[in-house]
Amino acid sequence: KLCTLSAPNIVSLSSTVGNNVFFVQYDGIAEFHCSILNRWGNVIYEYSDPAGGWDGKTSGGDLVDEGTYFYIIKATFEGGREITEHGFVQLKY
Repeated sequence: KLCTLSAPNIVSLSSTVGNNVFFVQYDGIAEFHCSILNRWGNVIYEYSDPAGGWDGKTSGGDLVDEGTYFYIIKATFEGGREITEHGFVQLKY
């Protein structure tokens, strides 16, 4: 079975045709944790459900500014293979 993980690099919060939430496309995930960081490396949002996502708000519910944010995903695939993925996402209104 193929185990895969991919994430978008742009999110437009005002989009009505999709891609208005940061989410991970995945298959075969046993454990998952995603952290969203601002440009200073501060964690502003985290979630542990691979079916979840980030809607451009902090953990406290405040809408963040437009700009570049970073993600770190730590996951374990079924079968025990561990990966760490990181990248950036451009957030627009």
